[in-house]
Amino acid sequence: MYFNTFDLLITVTSFGCIPSQESHCDCFPTCYRKFSLIEKEKRSIQPIIYADNTQTLMECIDLAFQHKGLALNYQSESLVKRSLKVARNFTWNLQSHWQLVHLYFNCHVLQCPENVTMGTLVRDINFNYFSLYQQPIVATNYICVPEIGVFILNTDPVGFRNASLNCFHTTAESCVSLAHVASEKRTKFLSKLLKEHNQQHFQQNNNRTERVHLAYVDLQYNRTRSPNKMEFFNSMGESLDRIPYRAWEPGSPKASLQLINASCVALTIRSTWLTVDCQRKLPYICEIFTSSRNN
Repeated sequence: MYFNTFDLLITVTSFGCIPSQESHCDCFPTCYRKFSLIEKEKRSIQPIIYADNTQTLMECIDLAFQHKGLALNYQSESLVKRSLKVARNFTWNLQSHWQLVHLYFNCHVLQCPENVTMGTLVRDINFNYFSLYQQPIVATNYICVPEIGVFILNTDPVGFRNASLNCFHTTAESCVSLAHVASEKRTKFLSKLLKEHNQQHFQQNNNRTERVHLAYVDLQYNRTRSPNKMEFFNSMGESLDRIPYRAWEPGSPKASLQLINASCVALTIRSTWLTVDCQRKLPYICEIFTSSRNN
């Protein structure tokens, strides 16, 4: 077995499956976390986070879940390392070994999936390509956060309801909703996306682009649903009370007169959650889930 130590990003938590109720997506964990065969006799050259030789596809899939991979390459028969005596001209070191990983390992756990262009797939009759994403990602402006998922940062400000609807209508093929942030690593990584967006676009546009300080995520309070306490739910109706992690901005959740009946949650660049008026126009983060709408 072999770990890629080059450009390896932080290991993160398991996936969330919280699509819009309107989407009719099959997002039960047993279906949601399923690798689908996408291309035969093709191999993705997306960055590999782990490689090993396994006897079965299921063993390879287990490794992919263990190492939080979003896709994998698999060859049905285990590969045997070439003898150094045969490969006398081959320089045996970690870097060259990793560059030729397909010659030595039949299971490759990948950081990110292919998009609809399949631009990093190469012809290889020995391998098949599998992905957690049942449909190729059609969106062009998505951001793959390795080992967490695929997201879209929309910087045109809208209210919370329109943000939810816009996420839902992102693609006709995949389940999409506002991003779930109910874990420390998700909150920190998505907050980092906001900061990186600000840095990148300020450099490109000579400081003329407005900074993104807040972005809607998938948490909302409504008094009609929870009359006795301020309880937040995601779009699948799951209560935040079921999850131990909290990242409230000091002073949040607010119970001011303006927010007494309803409030929505925005992620800050400080990796905190801020309660705001749901009518407030803000950027928002969508999450593309692995399930397709019709599966």
